[in-house]
Amino acid sequence: MSYSPRNDADREKSRDLFLPGHADWSTFSILFSQPISALQILDNQNQWKWVRYIPHTLIVNVGEALEFLTGRLFKATIHRVVTPPVDQRQKLRIGILFFTRPNDDKLLVFIAESPYLQKLGLDTSQETEVFKTNEYLQAKKRGYKKKELEYDFDRPKDATKHVDPFSDYDPLDLKKHRVDTPIVKGVPIM
Repeated sequence: MSYSPRNDADREKSRDLFLPGHADWSTFSILFSQPISALQILDNQNQWKWVRYIPHTLIVNVGEALEFLTGRLFKATIHRVVTPPVDQRQKLRIGILFFTRPNDDKLLVFIAESPYLQKLGLDTSQETEVFKTNEYLQAKKRGYKKKELEYDFDRPKDATKHVDPFSDYDPLDLKKHRVDTPIVKGVPIM
């Protein structure tokens, strides 16, 4: 994904959020660490923390699918992408992301036969609704749980000036994820 620098008006409209607080619907989300600060995670004290840059490393987030499959032993990572600090705001950021998830027809239910989960005493699901992977993805795209999961409490929305930067976001529309700026000068984008 390409995150171009924003002007002051766009930063205000988006509450300084490139991507509001959310959990990915995958099992794992893997991204390359980068020196431009923008990624934050919500800790167990409900505080947003910057993800520290460590050269040559990957960042691995747990997604909602893994949370379902493990009976919430592993909690989905709540994260967001914010405007970088002032000294980094004019830099183009390129996010290289990789998502894993179960097959579309896989039921997102607790894996009761897991010896590890049984050993921990996790023997029943805590979920009240059961989805297949593709059903859950479609429900999330239509706003399932969106209203009850507003994580950006430190940046309240003002309907007169704020917009959701991803109100028309479709994770399956690959055209929207194309990098349209050459990463290396003189190398054309295909």
